[in-house]
Amino acid sequence: RVYDLRRPKAKQLCYTFAHDHMALCLAWLPDASAIVTGGADWTVSMWSGEDLSFLGSEMRHLGYVRCVAASYDCKRVASGSSDLCINVFSCAPFKYEEIKLEGHTSWIRWLH
Repeated sequence: RVYDLRRPKAKQLCYTFAHDHMALCLAWLPDASAIVTGGADWTVSMWSGEDLSFLGSEMRHLGYVRCVAASYDCKRVASGSSDLCINVFSCAPFKYEEIKLEGHTSWIRWLH
């Protein structure tokens, strides 16, 4: 759900199903051009920041996607998972970049 918080009573702007299971994390790109979500269905999805249209989804993890973060230049997005890996995606177009950071000994819960 997306709300307009500039009003005294927050008005719901839209509602969309982001994942087949729970959405666990969300990040706005710094320029507000897109939203990235991660979920319990092991996917990372991207949505337009303007109208929330679906831009793409990738299933590259073998566990819950617990965190997502965008680069300051809005060119890449990283996702962390309970599969002990961090994956990197390009933003335009949204696709997996074949970059996987492995070797963690516990779930990745935060990315900044």
